This record gives sequence, structure tokens and C-alpha cells, in this order.
Amino acid sequence: MFRLGIGKHMISIDVDGFLIARKWAWLSQIFYYGALGCVKCTTIALYHRLASQPKHKTALNWIGGGRSPSAASTS
Repeated sequence: MFRLGIGKHMISIDVDGFLIARKWAWLSQIFYYGALGCVKCTTIALYHRLASQPKHKTALNWIGGGRSPSAASTS
């Protein structure tokens, strides 16, 4: 029922199963961090959309975009 080490003891897993499980763990980390970055970008975009004053937009551009405050105020 369970493959690749899910629900098994480490001692009962053979070397091939362990390597396959490590590959899946590595692949899932790549997708996790990619999705986490997308969530952070959309949160900053929402805050930018909701900002009402120019100084709020300048602060959000500086925090979210990595730009300097002087460059953010010109956009």
C-alpha cells in the first residue's frame, strides 16, 4: 500500500527505496519554495493595490520590489 518509505521504519527500507524517497523529497521542496514565493508576491501585489496614499505605495515598492525609495516614488 505505501511505497517509497512512507509509513515504514528506516531499517526496513532498502537502498533503492531510500534514494527514490530522497529524490521525491527534493522535488517537493522545489515546488514548495516556488509556491511560497508566488504567495508572497501576490500578497505584496494585493497590498500595493489596496494602498491609498503615495507614501504607502512607496514603502510597498521598496519592501516588495527591492527598489530604492527614490526610484519607487518616480513610478
